[in-house]
Amino acid sequence: MRKYPKMHIMFEQTASSISIDLETNKVENWLFACSVYINYKTSDMCFIKFEQQDSPILLSYRGYVPNFFPNKHFGDYIILDISAKGIVKKMAITDEDIDKLLNDDDDDDD
Repeated sequence: MRKYPKMHIMFEQTASSISIDLETNKVENWLFACSVYINYKTSDMCFIKFEQQDSPILLSYRGYVPNFFPNKHFGDYIILDISAKGIVKKMAITDEDIDKLLNDDDDDDD
């Protein structure tokens, strides 16, 4: 069982979001019947929320695209290759990756 079972990526400029089950790498409510390649410029401000196991509190991150995302994103792009079944390819985010991201983000606020 994962500490962080879901990740929600917000695309502020388009007022949209995508939610990913981190155990299966499946996009929630996938309605497309084809593969989709997302290449979204975050304008240096990636906004992600993480659900915690057994907690109603969402933890959030705002900053450059984290290094644990797949593809060569250069910190500025959300690049996701999603199969027709809604599975994000090459996604391998661990709970430790998220802990490090959230702890590093807290240190920046001091």
